[in-house]
Amino acid sequence: MATRSLVKRLRAVGVIVAVVSLVLIATETAQLRAIGQRMDAVTARTEPLADLVHEMPRIGRGISDTIAQIRSAEDPAELDAQGERLVELLHAGRVMVLDSEDIRARVLFADAESITGLIDHQRELIEQADALQALTAAQIARLELLSPILRARQQQIQHDHVAAMGDGPAAANRDMALLTQLAEIRTGLAAVHILIDSLTRLPVGEAMALKPQLTRRVGAVAIQVARLPAGDLQVEMAGEIRSLQEALFGADGVFDRLLRVEAAREGRQEALDRARLMSSALSDWADEAANGAVRDFVEAGRESKAAVDGMVMGIIVSRILLWATCILLLWLLIERMLITRLARVAKQIRAISRGDLDNPVPVTGRDEVGEIEQAVERSRQMGHAMRESNEELQRFVYAAAHDLRAPLRAVTSLVQWSREDFSDEMPSGLVANLDLIDARVNRLSSHLDALLAYFRAGTDTKEIGAFDLHVQAELLRTRYGDRPGFEIVVSGAPPLAMTYVTPMSTILVNLVGNAIKHHDAQEGRIVLSAHLDRNEIVYRVADDGPGIEPEFQNQIFGLFQTLKPRDQVEGSGLGLALVQKLASLMGGSVEVSSEPGLRRGTEFSVRLPLGEVTRVVESEERGIAA
Repeated sequence: MATRSLVKRLRAVGVIVAVVSLVLIATETAQLRAIGQRMDAVTARTEPLADLVHEMPRIGRGISDTIAQIRSAEDPAELDAQGERLVELLHAGRVMVLDSEDIRARVLFADAESITGLIDHQRELIEQADALQALTAAQIARLELLSPILRARQQQIQHDHVAAMGDGPAAANRDMALLTQLAEIRTGLAAVHILIDSLTRLPVGEAMALKPQLTRRVGAVAIQVARLPAGDLQVEMAGEIRSLQEALFGADGVFDRLLRVEAAREGRQEALDRARLMSSALSDWADEAANGAVRDFVEAGRESKAAVDGMVMGIIVSRILLWATCILLLWLLIERMLITRLARVAKQIRAISRGDLDNPVPVTGRDEVGEIEQAVERSRQMGHAMRESNEELQRFVYAAAHDLRAPLRAVTSLVQWSREDFSDEMPSGLVANLDLIDARVNRLSSHLDALLAYFRAGTDTKEIGAFDLHVQAELLRTRYGDRPGFEIVVSGAPPLAMTYVTPMSTILVNLVGNAIKHHDAQEGRIVLSAHLDRNEIVYRVADDGPGIEPEFQNQIFGLFQTLKPRDQVEGSGLGLALVQKLASLMGGSVEVSSEPGLRRGTEFSVRLPLGEVTRVVESEERGIAA
C-alpha cells in the first residue's frame, strides 16, 4: 500500500500560499510606490513647516530665557556671553523667516534688534553699582584705619596720665577730658561706619533717606575733631574727616553714585519692559505659526489618507481571503490529520506506559502519523509478548522451585534416616559426607527462596503507609536478636515518610543482614539514618566492618554474586540484587561507599525521589500518620 505523505501535502499548501503571497506583495508594492511618490510631494511641502514648528518655539523660549539672564547678570563677562547668545538667536530667527511670506514675522525680527539695547543699560547699571561698591568700601576702609590710630592715642594718654600722677589735679583733669573726646570720636566713627555699610544693602530710596542722619553724624565727628588740642593727631583726623565728607556728599560721591545707580536701574527697567513686549510678540507669532503649520500637516494628512484608505481596503480584503483559505487548509491538514491523531497516539502511549497492553493501537492512515501508529502498535505487541514471556518465566521459576523442593526434601529425609538407622555403623568419613550433603541441600533451598523472592519483588501488593526509621530499627533488633554483639542505632532525627512500607522494610532487612553476615568480628555497630537532599529522601545504612574494595563495588549488585566463598560466608548472592531491584521499582537508586585503605566500614545509600510514591510527612501530619 503506497504511503500518502502528509509532509508533501503540507509543502504543497505552503507553495500555494507562497505564490499567492508573492502576487499580493507585488500588487501592494505598486500601490505603495504610488503612495510614496505622493507622500514625497507632501513632505517637500511640509518640511519647512516642520522646521518652523520645531525651531521657532525654541528660539522664542531662548530669547525669553536670555533676557532674564541679562537682567540678573552681575559680571561684564557673563553679560557679554548672554549678549552674544541673544544676537545668535535673533539671527537664527531672521534666517528662518527670510523666505517666509509672513510680513509680520519679518517686521517683528527687524524690530527685535532693539532688544539688544537692554545689554547697554544692564552694563551701565553694573558699572555704576561696581563704582558705588568700590567707593563705599574705600570709606569703610578709611574708618577702619582711623580706629587703631585713636585707640593708640588713648593708650598713650593713659600711660602718660599714670606717669604724671604727682603733677596735680589740673593735669589729671586735662588728660581725662582728652580721653573722653577721643572716646566720643571713636563712637561717632563707629556709627558712621554702620550707616555707610547700610547704604549698599538698602534700596536706593531708603539709602537716600539716611543722608541727613549721616550728615549729622559726620558733622558731629568733625566738631569733636576740631576741639582736639592742636597737634599731629588733630591735623590728621581733620584731613581724614574732610576727605570722608567729600567722598560721601561731594560730586561723584556716594550719594551722587546712588542717584546714578537708580537712574541706570530705571533705564534698564524701561529697556527690559520693551524687550519683554517684543519677546511676547515673538512668542505669540511663533505659537500662531506653529498652529498654522499643524493645520497644514493635518490637511496633508487628509490628502494622503484617501489614497492610503483605498490601498488598505484592498490589502484587508486580499489578506482575509488568503488567510481564510490558509486557515481552512491548515485546519484540514494539521488539526484533523495531524494534531487530533497525534493526541490519540499520545493517549495510547500513556496507556501502554501504565501497563495497558491489551488494547490494540488503530492505524488511521498511510502517512507519517500512520507509520508512528504502526510503530506504537509494534511496541505494544512486543511489550505484550515480553509480559507474557515474563509471566511464563515466573511460572516456570515457581514450578521449578516447587519441583526441586520435593527431591530436596527427599534427600534431607534419606540423610536423616541413614543417620538414624546406621548411626552406630557409620565411619567418620561417611558422617562428614552426610553433613556436607545436608549443608548443600540447605544452601540450595536458601537459593530457591532467594530466587523466588527476587522474582516476586514488585508484584506484592503495594500499600503506602508511614515509614518510621525508629520503628524499623526496633524490628531489626528483634529480627537479629540472636546476634547480641551487634548494635543497631538510629542517627539524628530522620524524617517520617509516606511510601511503600513492605519494599522499604525488605531493603533494610537485606542491608542490615548483609552488614552482620560479612562483618569480620563478633561485635559491631550498624547506624541507620535518613535526610532530605533536594527532591530526594536518602536512607543510609552504615557499618564498621572490613569494607568493600573499589574494584568489587559494582560486582556486588549482580545476581548470585558473593565476595567470599560460600563455605566461608553462607549466602545466596541475591540480597543486594534484590535491594537494587526494589529501589529501581520505586524510582530510586542504590549507592555504595567504602574505602578500606583509609577507614573501616561500608555505607549503602538508598535514594528515593519525592513525588506520588514517596513524600515527607509534615509536623502537623505526624499524629495522623502515626
